[in-house]
Amino acid sequence: MTGQILVPLTGAKRDEIALSAAFAAAARLDGNVNALFVHEDPREVFASSFGRYGGAPLAVSYEIAESMLGTQTKMAHEAEDSARAMLIAAAGKSGAKVDRKSVV
Repeated sequence: MTGQILVPLTGAKRDEIALSAAFAAAARLDGNVNALFVHEDPREVFASSFGRYGGAPLAVSYEIAESMLGTQTKMAHEAEDSARAMLIAAAGKSGAKVDRKSVV
């Protein structure tokens, strides 16, 4: 039986557990593991922090807002890099092949 297993990744340490379980199941099912990096859009995180979605409105300067948004964006990129590294490591541990063209 061939199966497709989709694993959502966030870049958190717990991704390793999800990947390990997915690769183990895929090996038994003669299946494939597909990983998808999921995160909130940094602009939405920033907007929700300042009253756009029901929080208390707070005025901040353009420079502070730009810095905070830049930090959120950097954190999202770092989480994506971490998720990618965990995927490659977990595939290696399980003996699975990684389609490097698909790991963007």
